[in-house]
Amino acid sequence: IKKKNWLVMITDYKNRFESIESTENVKILGGFNIGSRSWGYDVENSDHDLRFVYVRDMFDYVKYDASEKQISYPISENYDILGWDLYKFLSPT
Repeated sequence: IKKKNWLVMITDYKNRFESIESTENVKILGGFNIGSRSWGYDVENSDHDLRFVYVRDMFDYVKYDASEKQISYPISENYDILGWDLYKFLSPT
């Protein structure tokens, strides 16, 4: 990936993660690309496989159902986005 394209992608990812934080009322601890783009094997129509780990506000954990341990979005605009609550991310099952 050329440096200019890489910087544009990083900025786009950052903006998407910030939008998720705002929309879902979470704090993203880390976000990453796990797909072909991260390995340099992407082709022109490769999607962006974005994953992230997040935490909610401490008081939200009392209100939320235990099954709500991930945030996912339908694939759109060539983006596949999925995030895991820190508890789920660290759990062996």
